[in-house]
Amino acid sequence: MIKIKFIVIFLYSIFVVQAQNNFHQWISTPPMAWSYSKKEIIPDAEFEIKKSVDFIVDNNLQKSGWKYIIIANRWYVGNETSKPALVKYSIDKFGRLLPDQIQFPTATDSVNFKALSYYLHERGLKFGLKITSGIPVEAVKRKLPIENTRYKANQIYTKHKTSDDTYALSVNHPAVKAYYNSIFRLYASWGVDFIQIDGLLQPYKEKEIEIIRGAIDSCGRQIVLCLSSGNASIKNVQYLKNNVNVWSINTYNKEYESGNLFSVLAQWMPFVSTGTYPFVSDSDFSGFSEDEISSLVSFHYISKLPWLCEQDFSKLDKKEFNIFSSDYTRELLEYSRNNKQVELTTGYALWTAEDSRSSVKYIAIFNLSGEKSPQKISINLKKLGISESCKIIDIWKGKDLGIFSNEFTPQINYHGSGLYKIISDFHF
Repeated sequence: MIKIKFIVIFLYSIFVVQAQNNFHQWISTPPMAWSYSKKEIIPDAEFEIKKSVDFIVDNNLQKSGWKYIIIANRWYVGNETSKPALVKYSIDKFGRLLPDQIQFPTATDSVNFKALSYYLHERGLKFGLKITSGIPVEAVKRKLPIENTRYKANQIYTKHKTSDDTYALSVNHPAVKAYYNSIFRLYASWGVDFIQIDGLLQPYKEKEIEIIRGAIDSCGRQIVLCLSSGNASIKNVQYLKNNVNVWSINTYNKEYESGNLFSVLAQWMPFVSTGTYPFVSDSDFSGFSEDEISSLVSFHYISKLPWLCEQDFSKLDKKEFNIFSSDYTRELLEYSRNNKQVELTTGYALWTAEDSRSSVKYIAIFNLSGEKSPQKISINLKKLGISESCKIIDIWKGKDLGIFSNEFTPQINYHGSGLYKIISDFHF
């Protein structure tokens, strides 16, 4: 009997190790997600979400990478109030938050998010949820039991809050692992494909990340793990690569010439590999000019980093929308490789990528000068390995700029960028 028990434990340990090694294969390209993150609680938010989903599908934005839909608001709350004591939470008997039926009418007691998940999957999309690390305040208040243990929520929390709705966990308590196993089994039953978790990067909580990694690996579903809210430290890069698919490193700001975004990226890009990606967070494009929008899009596609975006695509004008649905952006997402920053000065940043199918190269130039007037930026093509004459296409303008040798000097607007396709093997 002891021998059989040992064999079972041994085989299970092999399964867990294989799962941990394989989670990088769950995403072959950086995930790009539309995130529903309205702060206000509205009745039938589900209807609004489905409208946005239908727009994405009807306009074929999946081909440009937009395959994930993340429910990132307080999806478990049923009322709008500034008084914590009056918040109405949807929660089950094991202290696990559930979708509120006022916001999500299809989320009946037995269905929860299964209906919305099915709606997305039938349209070729993937379903994501945003949560905060820790245990619900309501679970602690009601002393709800932790599934499959003799412990209760009020025995495994600390008084530090990770959000208005959650307490931090006492990670050394034996029931913490059981709690995370319990919620990820629940998420797996709903058909969740992507989980975004706040509260683990600053302060950095390595042990809790490890517990969550184990809970995902044993839940029976391939759920992509993303850590957000806070900037990861480069010193933790190897641990993150071994346990996480996506993690936040900085915030995109249209005033990027005054920040350190591009210098931070220079540190992180050597560690990017299939299935593990740092990402730069942003919200929507409120207040962005056309040049600033094209820079944001140029940045995400040339860097080939994940994009979690809150922008309502249906509110973009035709020119802005065409930036997202360009065939060139699809090429960059699917086929580019060796995406990297090759030059960073006080005046500009230069990024390059190669097409894995041909000798084609892509370059992106970002104007960092801070000057209000357009700037001419000279790029030495030979330094980029382009020794012969080449044809250059302006991707955003959809224009063939002609034949160039040795040097290329485009004019880039304030807060703007240029994204170009360089073809060396061409015929006159």
